[in-house]
Amino acid sequence: MNTSDVNWPLLVDRWLAKRPEREVDVLRELCDRYIGPTLEYLASKASVPPVSGAPPTQNKPSQLRHVVSVTEMGMVNTLLTLVEVSLQVFVFLTHTDTSVNRDIFSHDTNFDI
Repeated sequence: MNTSDVNWPLLVDRWLAKRPEREVDVLRELCDRYIGPTLEYLASKASVPPVSGAPPTQNKPSQLRHVVSVTEMGMVNTLLTLVEVSLQVFVFLTHTDTSVNRDIFSHDTNFDI
């Protein structure tokens, strides 16, 4: 088995299959909107703009790099775990059912990866 056989969309599909049916459409939309583009951006070796007011020797773009080596599958698995916990906390704090609030979780999902 290699990465072409098992990739992050399959991981998302497996995770969504375990979620309540009323959540699946919204969560799939959010995963499609954010995960792929974020992973592409991270893989592109894009640079981070310089910090405003930094000394001239540090005022140039720097390449993105992982501090700890991690695979795409590892990043997506971590994201899905964080979203799942966020949903549980949301339900606990609001004493509501598990209906997903698109606005709340689209904001959180954007920053989890």
